[in-house]
This record gives sequence, structure tokens and C-alpha cells, in this order.
Amino acid sequence: MSRGRQQGRGAPTGRPPLDVGVGYDTSRRDLRVLLSGKGFLARREPAGYDRTMGLPRPDGPGPLKHGFVLRELSESGHSWIGYHEGRSWQADMTDIRYAPGSTDVRFRLDALSCRVVVRIHTGRPDDLINVAEGIVDRIGYLFTRPSARRRAEIRQGRVTLESGSVSP
Repeated sequence: MSRGRQQGRGAPTGRPPLDVGVGYDTSRRDLRVLLSGKGFLARREPAGYDRTMGLPRPDGPGPLKHGFVLRELSESGHSWIGYHEGRSWQADMTDIRYAPGSTDVRFRLDALSCRVVVRIHTGRPDDLINVAEGIVDRIGYLFTRPSARRRAEIRQGRVTLESGSVSP
């Protein structure tokens, strides 16, 4: 089961963040019913929708960019699972959080006793291309070329990596 938390501008005004638990076999219909029952607008897909999603415009709304990141992590042909497979380390995504201007993806790695957060900036189209592969590459640097700063963060229990930055 995967747990997600929607917070930031996407949450209805005056409401606390929403925790939603869904299984890998949860259908869109089931998710729509779950969200509607919690007071969120969950529209049906338009007739003839072919699931094609283009890269959001730089001035597009933050929730749309967040949705693009979620789609890239879950549905792209070279998603997290495919690109991550065969690495010398294993990791599980534990949380994905929306904030205006970025999406934070949190991981638990089997080989480290710390949590890793990859902050994906969503302001420029370049930040949204090959998201899953970029995350794997950034985490991989923790094992192959950790800087003194990263080693100190690992000892403290939390490492935050910024999108577009695989060094120090």
C-alpha cells in the first residue's frame, strides 16, 4: 500500500492535509470515489481522453506540474522501478509532497540509516524531463561519490538533494 499526503495550494481552504492510502490495484474510479467522499473535486476523464500528457508550461499551475511529476514517477516507460532495477542499492518511495514550486519525493534506502528527500523544482520544463532517472542518478551519487557534506547529512539521518544537482 502506498500513502500520499496532499498539502499546499491543492488542499481545500481551511482543511488539514489529507492522508490517503491506496493499494497498487486501486483503480481511478476507486480513487475518485475516495477523494469525492473526502470533499475533493474529482472530475471524470473527458470522453476520448487518451492519457497523453504534455510537459506543463513554465507559467502553468503548480498542481498541474505536481501531477506531471507523479505521472512521470508512476507511468513513464523508464519509470523509477525500471531504471532503478539492478542497482547495488534498493529504495522505497515513502512519501510525495507538493509545495508551490516543487515536489519532494522521500525515500528509505536499505543501505543507509537515513531518509533521503529529492526536491524536484517544477518551475522550468528542463526540471521535469526524465524525473525518475534523475532521482536514481542523484541517489546513486550518495553511494559512489558522497561529498563531506553529504556524509555529514547521512550521519544526521536526513539528506536533501535538489533537482538539477548531483554534486556536493
